[in-house]
Amino acid sequence: MKRIAIIGSGIGGLTAGILLAQQGHSVTILEKNPVVGGKVASFRHDGFTFDLGPTLITLLEEMERIVPALTQMVRFLPVDPSCKYFWSDGTTYSTFTDPQKSAAETERVFPEDSGAVEQFLRDTGEIYRKTKALFLLKPFGPAQLANIRNAPMLPAMLRIHPLGTMAAELRRRFRSPKLRQLFGRFATYNGSSPYRAPSMLNVIASVELRMGAWYPAGGVRAIGIALAKIAASHGVAIHTDTEATGLLRSGQAIVGVQACGVRTGNLTVETDAVVSNGDARWTHQRLLAPVGVPTPRGLLKAERSCSGYLLLAAVRAGRLGLAHHNVFFSDDYPAEFADIFERRQLPRGMTIYLSISAFTDPQLAPEGWENWYILINAPASGIDHDNPEVQARYAQAVWERLERGFGIKPEIAWQVIMPARSIEQRYHSLDGAIYGTSSNSLQSAFLRPAHKVRGLKNFYLAGGSTHPGGGVPLAMLSGNMVAEYLRNGV
Repeated sequence: MKRIAIIGSGIGGLTAGILLAQQGHSVTILEKNPVVGGKVASFRHDGFTFDLGPTLITLLEEMERIVPALTQMVRFLPVDPSCKYFWSDGTTYSTFTDPQKSAAETERVFPEDSGAVEQFLRDTGEIYRKTKALFLLKPFGPAQLANIRNAPMLPAMLRIHPLGTMAAELRRRFRSPKLRQLFGRFATYNGSSPYRAPSMLNVIASVELRMGAWYPAGGVRAIGIALAKIAASHGVAIHTDTEATGLLRSGQAIVGVQACGVRTGNLTVETDAVVSNGDARWTHQRLLAPVGVPTPRGLLKAERSCSGYLLLAAVRAGRLGLAHHNVFFSDDYPAEFADIFERRQLPRGMTIYLSISAFTDPQLAPEGWENWYILINAPASGIDHDNPEVQARYAQAVWERLERGFGIKPEIAWQVIMPARSIEQRYHSLDGAIYGTSSNSLQSAFLRPAHKVRGLKNFYLAGGSTHPGGGVPLAMLSGNMVAEYLRNGV
């Protein structure tokens, strides 16, 4: 039995804690915030419940495989259509898990591309099935990347030109610029630009559009609450309002340096191993560098993922033709991503994501009302993050865009702005980058920070900023990989 300290109670940390406790270890989780769950947080006010992080769940079968008790404690509700898309010329298009519904909708809106959409989803679905064991289910690094040329999935991968960008492949596949924009949107699922992210990330679309989309009853925070209860049932000690401020180390470089304790404001936790569920760069700069572990040069140079400008609103229910998940596209997608990643400013022509979770779970808003979660992709460390006047003006611009561009004018009781900087303050995600590093290059997409930290033989990383990436199921997979490292004594 080992004494293991986990810094942060996000999804990756909670998952690692459960699995390590099941192995017989003594596990302590240290959480800086007053509640568990990390980014699967919620905001409650006046009878309304809003998500503050993820709003959609995919890969439910992987989550159930890792922690079977989760789906016994949380009721996952299917969301179909998974999303409704809007363009300012009046075009609308909905995505369905059912292939027949999907084909009919494509034939209705984009008849010139009806066969191309089905072929694209078949190709990307096949690639996902053939590559998930390599890319998702176990650690991935330079050795695996170098050996892909000999892998059996290579012929399928070549069909989507993996060395090109997502946008380039979508231009090759589809005649309609609107469909290229729609499928390019999936780059934002890990905080990246479709004009720079590698084509392999096009597989994200098939995961949602063919394998199903889900929403947990009670809001996405229900997942964090359930995982914390499961962890406690296995003897994991969880301390909230307890921020890790430093590490203790022992040993000599020639023998092996290791972390022997974690300092907080009011206690020191002695450890045989440490797992950080915090942002990888924050962990290196704030915890590891002070004990002599150099920050990898690649991590320092890596471009940060995008952040987000979040607007929560209590809206009177109305007949506005909306779904649970909605996307209102900008008229100039390349300019939007140039604003985010090059000019580092809130996009002037914004794409608006709107989630109304009360459509699927009516308990999340009072009768006759809706809980609007509006998210705009924003730059990490952007110039507008700390300016309340800019944030307020931008909220007005969002409402004006919905009205003038799409004819959406809701009756608003109140609204709350959650600027990008709040993400850094709550979760130690440096610069407000939701996913750590972006995937705006082949290397950054597939060589994310490793789980095992060099320089300390007993220190590990988990969570969305490490492999395999952001989102609830991938964070759970990262926690599972860390537990496997410790199970195997690595």
